[in-house]
Amino acid sequence: MVALFSGISSSAQTVAATASTSSYQGNAHWPQTDLATFNGNLAAISQLATTLSQRYAATPSMSADYRKTLTIDKAALDNALGDATAALATVAGVRADLEAKVANGNVAGGATSNGPDIPVTVTTMLNQSNAFGYLVRLNCRADASSTSPEFVFNSPSNPSTTGSLPAGNYVLWLQKGTQHYSREFVTIAAVQGPTVSIIVDVVPSP
Repeated sequence: MVALFSGISSSAQTVAATASTSSYQGNAHWPQTDLATFNGNLAAISQLATTLSQRYAATPSMSADYRKTLTIDKAALDNALGDATAALATVAGVRADLEAKVANGNVAGGATSNGPDIPVTVTTMLNQSNAFGYLVRLNCRADASSTSPEFVFNSPSNPSTTGSLPAGNYVLWLQKGTQHYSREFVTIAAVQGPTVSIIVDVVPSP
């Protein structure tokens, strides 16, 4: 699985090299400040992936869902330059995901960096009262624009519902019937304890 981490690092370096070309910059029409932020995020991604790879070598444990998030991050990087408008958000999303994974590993000196998955409780509220019957849906932040969920909690909120997720950064939304609500970014990392609790206010999705 070390190849997954090295693949993310390699993809970040490839994207950085392509983005530095005059032809790409001409097509992207980015201000220099955006380009500097973009390149800074890519450099951070490469370093974060290296840190996680070293931790995995020392403690080779990884859940299937953790592996899934890394695969999504790499695919997002590989496709980032296909849409220059979305590239900034995509790369920032990958960085946020890897930062959460590193922060989670810092809790136990790196020993928990790649698993196990973290128990998560989501409680839904409407007008400061308990809200019931909402399904929890999540995507990796690097794939935040998609409305097809990559992770789901199986039971509707009552007013809470539970699931487990790998450490990372996600976009979370609620679903009731065909309607979507409350799209927001959440960080999953066991830095405050072994579980994560999230309260979500039900609001219409933009």
